[in-house]
Amino acid sequence: MKHIGMDIDSTNTHISVFSDRGREIKRTHVATREADLVAFLLSIPGPKQVALEESQMADFVTRIMRSPEGGGREWRPASIRIG
Repeated sequence: MKHIGMDIDSTNTHISVFSDRGREIKRTHVATREADLVAFLLSIPGPKQVALEESQMADFVTRIMRSPEGGGREWRPASIRIG
């Protein structure tokens, strides 16, 4: 399983992807737009778990991941509250 952490703001999303063993295998950023986020998530093979910073933008991204275009139930989103 891949573990994906996302720091989302209104224009860009910074992303780190980790292996099951905790090794960072990719770090990038994409525009915070549905098409770009879906394309990135679909580019990561296999099962995924996504951790999002809790914010208004996290709701937007969670809806994208749960949509048919975003892969529906393939994602296991988890929100993290900091502070």
